[in-house]
Order: sequence, then C-alpha cells, then structure tokens
Amino acid sequence: MKKSEIKKILKHMSCAYLYADGHLVIVYNEKLRNGAEAEYVRVIQDFVRVRQSNTPKHVELVRIVLHANIVRVILEQQCSEVDAWYDNSTDRTKELGFCLRTLVLRPKEYYTSDYGRDESLTFHYLPSICSGDFTLQYTDDTIVVGHETWEETSDYSWCGHKIVEKIASEAA
Repeated sequence: MKKSEIKKILKHMSCAYLYADGHLVIVYNEKLRNGAEAEYVRVIQDFVRVRQSNTPKHVELVRIVLHANIVRVILEQQCSEVDAWYDNSTDRTKELGFCLRTLVLRPKEYYTSDYGRDESLTFHYLPSICSGDFTLQYTDDTIVVGHETWEETSDYSWCGHKIVEKIASEAA
C-alpha cells in the first residue's frame, strides 16, 4: 500500500477493530465544514490471518482494538498474519499476579534471516497496569465488549455507523 493511501486512511481514523475472522473495521470521526461531526466506517474483508496463542480452552479472542500507530505499522509492513498471545508472562510475573498480553505482526514477506533473526514485530502491554496501542479483548474479559462477533446489521451500517466502503482484500 502506498504511503499516500496510508496517510489518507489514518487522517481521520478514530480507531480500528480487527476481528478474529480477519475483518478489519476502521472507524472514522471527521469534522465537517459546518462544524458538525460525521462518524463512518470502512470494512476490509479478510484483511489478515489472526492466530491465537497460549489461550486457555474456555477463552476465545473476540477482537483486537487498534489505534493509529499499530494500524500504520500493519499497513506499511503489509502484514499478512497477526498472532495474539493471551498471556505471555514468565512464571515470576504470573506469581506476582500480572498478565502480559502480546501482539506479533508478521509481514507478508515473513522469514527468519540467515542469522536466525525473526523479522516479526512484537508489541506488549500489561492489562492491569498500563495500556498500549492495542487491546486484546477475550470472551472472559470483565469489560462488556459488545458486538462480540463480526456481524453486519445490514449492508449499510455497523454498530450504528454508516459503512462507506467495503473492500475485499487480497491478503487472505
């Protein structure tokens, strides 16, 4: 994707939701010339492959809430796979009662270099202490997620927002 297209996507982006089935919903919030605000969404179908790692059997990934920095990285690196880690903590961290959630982005041209260097990008956050540019939302979270599965109420709206464009991605 060209830098100008990425800039255009990020210009008025409020946040994005990446669902477990690979759909990306980008929410825009734009101020119009007359002072009013317009909210609308763009849907990119089959955007990336989403994998879940280290997830307990009774828990499932619902969606990943993404903010502008992570969305920019995903678009610029042309990521084809996202790996969501439920708890990537060490034993000592778990003993202290902390959970470390991890998001691994793998570019389309993913490979391990000759020197054994992994070319993926890794981001972490501690849900009970600090947040990051993303939030992994699971079925066992105490926060009410709402719209827990990818569902369109019609061809023209999603969660009360007008869908202005549906894009079928060739990434899948």
